[in-house]
Amino acid sequence: MVKTKIILISMLSLLASCSYFKSKALSSMSELMLDKSSNLTKESSFNFFEQSTPGNLKLIESFHFIDPKDKNFLSMLIKGHGGLAYSIYDTLALKDRLQDKDYSYNKDQSLIHYTKSLDYGIKYVELNGLKFEDLKSKELDSVLEDHFDEDDLVPLFYFAQSWGQLINSSRNNIYLISEIAYVEKILNWVCMKNPIFEKGVCDLYKAVFEAQKPRIMGGSPKVAKELFELAMNRYPKNLLIRVSYIEFALIPLAQTAEYYRQRKILADEFYQWRRVLDYTKRVNQPIKYTPNDDTNLFNAIALKRFNTILQFEKEIF
Repeated sequence: MVKTKIILISMLSLLASCSYFKSKALSSMSELMLDKSSNLTKESSFNFFEQSTPGNLKLIESFHFIDPKDKNFLSMLIKGHGGLAYSIYDTLALKDRLQDKDYSYNKDQSLIHYTKSLDYGIKYVELNGLKFEDLKSKELDSVLEDHFDEDDLVPLFYFAQSWGQLINSSRNNIYLISEIAYVEKILNWVCMKNPIFEKGVCDLYKAVFEAQKPRIMGGSPKVAKELFELAMNRYPKNLLIRVSYIEFALIPLAQTAEYYRQRKILADEFYQWRRVLDYTKRVNQPIKYTPNDDTNLFNAIALKRFNTILQFEKEIF
């Protein structure tokens, strides 16, 4: 560990001291890191992801400070901090939400990282020739078409998602709530460009968004249910969709019978999925899931959230 830190510090010092090497090496490094970062969704251990992510993000931030105009590093930081906020801190905060606690350390941490994601997103937007305020426009669809393309879909999506999560955390703030329409437009634009974006993330976003939308703003539990069912059918191996259905649609409306039906399905699916974590349970046995599935990280997060729901099941229903 000490040797690794010394190597990284030496490499950073070299990059900082040689502008030519910095521009060439960092550009190549950022492209390679961005390309390989897509493999993170194959990680099946929640604990390993929780322990390794902060250090990885700090390293990427170090490279970003050396070359603040490299959009690849910014893209990783936008997605990384937004992902850390949701995957780890918001998942751990679920326990506090189910207990109706007034204060949650993990919720506070999630807001900190959503804000970091938003701030890096603003920098990304500025590199595309815009200011943050330009995204709060009646002509937002035209703005997006004129300034972004397919290479910008990932950072745009996670930037908007973090923005939306911050708004959702402060529903009593009328100024923030008024910005939700811009968030929705950005997310819809990304999902229009790539409907199968990130293994069901678009379908999940639309269902959760509809479930959380107040009825006074046009939210419909019936439509939310239909969207969740569509998403579950399209991406049956992404168990986070099914757990989110419980969390955002069934629990708020106290749909007890449907909850127990979904609980049984999830218990069976997680029994199969957990075999990827233990080789001895895979030997000479047919298995639906594999160690290389792109949905493994989603399922690791889903299992953590599902176990929390089970812990407070009697109090909820």
